[in-house]
This record gives sequence, structure tokens and C-alpha cells, in this order.
Amino acid sequence: MKSNGGSRPQLPAVVSMRELNFRNDEENAGVLGTLADRFEREVTKLQAKVAELQVQLKDTQQLQRFVAEGAGRLAAGHESETLRLLTMGEKPIKLLAKYDSDAADEVKALTRELQDVVAQRFTELPSQLPAALERVGLKVDPGSRHPNYSILEGLIEIRFNKTKLEARVFPRDGRRTALPIDLDLLANHLRAEVDRLTSRPFDATSFLAYISSAYKSVKRNLRSSTDSVPLKELVVELSKSEMFQADEFNVDLSRLVRDGVSAGRIRLDNTRDPKNGLLLWQLEQRGYYGYMRMEDGN
Repeated sequence: MKSNGGSRPQLPAVVSMRELNFRNDEENAGVLGTLADRFEREVTKLQAKVAELQVQLKDTQQLQRFVAEGAGRLAAGHESETLRLLTMGEKPIKLLAKYDSDAADEVKALTRELQDVVAQRFTELPSQLPAALERVGLKVDPGSRHPNYSILEGLIEIRFNKTKLEARVFPRDGRRTALPIDLDLLANHLRAEVDRLTSRPFDATSFLAYISSAYKSVKRNLRSSTDSVPLKELVVELSKSEMFQADEFNVDLSRLVRDGVSAGRIRLDNTRDPKNGLLLWQLEQRGYYGYMRMEDGN
């Protein structure tokens, strides 16, 4: 074939299968059209089933995690911990009822049964708590009275709540933690808290340099002629670091005050307002400290 004016030969136009099938009569697609319609319907049905199965899979995985966790806690003899899981698991239990109402009713019956068991355990706390703590090397402070206890000279308070059947742990100046009243779990948690607060390495010189930087920053921000800065402002400055723990600071500041390195280098002054002061561990007899001064050069 000769080219026309040097241009490339013209190729026949590409015709789609749909155009081939329906050029003369779109409804006359023969067996292929019938099959196309059939499989299109099948795809739609299967896509709907897949979506439904994906929802069921997600729900089933959630239920499996929920009941497996509860079974593990119950098998370990932690009735209070299991009760907390069930009473806080309103959504999983409603989800269970969606698929198996009888099973959901059985879980609700178990919850009521555990409520009675844990309520009885609550009445036994005064007689059993001291022995549980002694097993992990701790002792209840003298003067503790049920439902409120403390350990390590008041460094950590434990308050039992009868309504919620739970223990609330308060490290001094730290964050409150709510726990079940299973005594082995509670005792182990308290042991870990005591170790965290009192068994950390402590270097007085390093700690002095650490608070000196924050002290200077607070002093600049206050623009005060006095050398004293509020301890609460110092805590706010230190808490800008995600690593800061106020209860650990209380213990370390107490260590510093009792260490000879700090003599003449810092001075703590009292405040009459407990809300604006710190009651340092093992220095409770000195009252609440509200202000700190540091000598020049720190």
C-alpha cells in the first residue's frame, strides 16, 4: 500500500466488544450478554456478603479478646479483676447479645455472682491485707484504719471504695490508680511503686544541677527581686519534660535536703497553705514547704 503524502498508513479503527455486540441491537447480546448480567448480579451479592463477613469478623475478634481476657483473669483466681472487666464491658456484652442472647445472659449471671463474691472479699480486707503486703516485703503503717491505709511512712496511700469494690492507690504527689481488690495484684502493684519511688539511683550533685536549671528559668519568668521561687512553679517548670514524675521529685527533694551536699546550697521555706506546698517524704514533721532559694553559682 502506498503512503499518501508520506504519511503513515491508516489502521482500522479499534472497535470495543460492547460495540461489536450491540452495534445492531443492544438487546441481542446472545449468551455473552446473559452471562455478563448473571455474573454482575453474582459479584454484587458476593460483595455484600464480603462486607457482612468483614463486620462479623471484626465483631468476633473483639468478642474473642474480651472473653479470653476474662477467662484468663478468672482462671488465675482474680474474681475482682474479672468483675471489673465485665462491669466495664457493657459494649462487648451488648455485642454478644446481638449474636448469642443466651450466652450474654450467662455472662450477666456470672457478673451478678462475682458481685457477691467480691463484696464478701471486701469485708475480709482488714484481716488479709497486712499478710498480703508482708509477702512482698511491705507493712501497713501504724495508725491505718479501714478503709484507708498507708505504707512507707505515708508515702503511698491505699483507699478502698466499698461502692465500686476497688482500691485506689495514691503515691504522694503522684497519679491515682484504681485497681481491683485481688490482694496479690494489689500487693505486687504496691511493691513495684515502692521500688520505683525509693530504689532508683540518686546522686545529690546531679539532682542539684537538675533543679538549678529549672529554678533559674522560674526566677526569670517571675521577674521577682526575691530569690525565693514557689515550689509549685518549680514543679510546673520541671513537668515540661515528659519524663518528670511529681512523686519521684518529692522523694528526691527529700533525699537532697537530708544529704550533706545540699547544706548551704538550697533553702526551703514553709507555707501555711498545704495546697501550695509539698510535704516531703520522711520530713513530714517539718510541715509543708512552699518556697525554695538557691545560692548564687548553682
